[in-house]
Amino acid sequence: MTHRRRIHVCLMLLMLSSMFGCEQGEVPQPPPPAEPPALTPGKLPPGIDPSKLPPGTNPGQLPPGVDPSKLPPGVDPSKLPPGVDPSKLPPGVNPGQLPPGVNPQAMGAIFGLTKQTAIKVCDPGGERDYLSKLRCPGGGTPQFNRVGNVGPRNPGPGTNMALMINSKVVLPAGVIDEHIIDEYEVTCAGGVKTKVYMDMYHCLDPDPLQNVGFLQAPGAAAPTAPTAPTQ
Repeated sequence: MTHRRRIHVCLMLLMLSSMFGCEQGEVPQPPPPAEPPALTPGKLPPGIDPSKLPPGTNPGQLPPGVDPSKLPPGVDPSKLPPGVDPSKLPPGVNPGQLPPGVNPQAMGAIFGLTKQTAIKVCDPGGERDYLSKLRCPGGGTPQFNRVGNVGPRNPGPGTNMALMINSKVVLPAGVIDEHIIDEYEVTCAGGVKTKVYMDMYHCLDPDPLQNVGFLQAPGAAAPTAPTAPTQ
C-alpha cells in the first residue's frame, strides 16, 4: 500500500469514527453560516428581493441589465472581464483566477474543477502525468503542486472502504463513488492559478485527456459535460 493510499485510509477511518463515535443523543452541529454583507436596495433592479441575492453580491458593480439574483454563489462582478455576463458563468468558475483575455462564459463544462467532477486517473503517477500534458493559454507548460486531499468525491455511507482504496476495480452499479480526491494547484505564466481535482482510483476506467477550465489539452476534444454522482 502506497503512502498516499495509507493517508486516504486513515481519513476514511476518521470519517467513520466521526459518524458513529458520538455519545447517545449527541448530534454534531455545523458551524453557523457567515452573515452576508449589507446590501443597498436602492441599487437593485426593480422587482429584485435583496434577501435572495448570493452572499457577497454588490449590486452596484453589476453590468447593466444583469439580474443579481441569478449570479452563481461567490462571484465577484468587479473581477469579470468587460462584457461578461456573470449570471452565465459555469458553476465552479472563479473569474478572478482567469488569465487576461479568457472569457469564462466560453469555458463550458467544469470537468476537473470540482470534487464531483475530479479527473479519473491511475494512481499518483497518473495524476502527475495528466497534469504534465496540459498547456496554459499561451502554450506554456503549467507548474503544479499537490495541496492535499479534500475528502470523498460524493457523500456516502462510508461502508465500502475496501472498494474505495482499490484502484484496480470499477465500482459496481449502485455504489456511491466515495474515492478520496486530491487537490492540485496549477500555475501558468504570470502567476495565474487554478485548482484541479484528481481521483487516482480509476486504473480501469480513466478519463481521456481533455481541456480543464482554461488549461488546454493539445489535440483533445472539448470537455465532456459533468455527470451526476453515481447513486
